[in-house]
Amino acid sequence: LDKAEYSLVYASAAKTDNVIIAEESARRGGIGTRIMAGLLRNQVCVKNARGLDLGNGIVEHGSVSQLRKKYGIDAEAIARLYMEWKENEESKA
Repeated sequence: LDKAEYSLVYASAAKTDNVIIAEESARRGGIGTRIMAGLLRNQVCVKNARGLDLGNGIVEHGSVSQLRKKYGIDAEAIARLYMEWKENEESKA
């Protein structure tokens, strides 16, 4: 991402109060780490933030859809996480 693209991410985070970063890479040194650090550096506070990735171990072989599902970075897992956040927010209201 370039500087302008990071700015769009930070603006979206500030507007929605939520950040979900799903990436098909290792946790260490991934884009999620850079975005989360940028949120802190730019003092963008959000209620919910989560990085979803392949962890730090060796990734086994499989189809893209199998691996996304296994590591919780498929569309269903992302939607489920967001809905959990919304339900928690509504139950506190």
